Amino acid sequence: MSRKALLSATLIIAILFACLHLVAITFSLYWTVHWYDILMHFFGGFTLGVFAIFLSQYQSRSWRSFLLIFAVVMSLALVWEVFEYVYGIAVVAGENYIPDTLQDILMDSLGVGVSYFIFLRSR
Repeated sequence: MSRKALLSATLIIAILFACLHLVAITFSLYWTVHWYDILMHFFGGFTLGVFAIFLSQYQSRSWRSFLLIFAVVMSLALVWEVFEYVYGIAVVAGENYIPDTLQDILMDSLGVGVSYFIFLRSR
């Protein structure tokens, strides 16, 4: 995949993600449809994974490359979880806060893993 095509894919995926987020906010889907948050965390990890692959200039297809991309995306996912906690977004989960947070992190990691797998298969 050319660098230009990867940038185009990144932008399209990011726009789609933003649209899904706006729909979720408009219709309170994060609070009324349990699986929507799960979907968005997977898609968020996927989107950040594609963007990290683009930024890394995908020079190598190695475990080191994967671990670097994974670490960058998971760092951002953890920052997001802290943001949710600090601003009370995660308080909605109540006593299920820790399992919900772990599920969010798992879905983010699956998203970045799938993005890297697709990247490997497309080369």
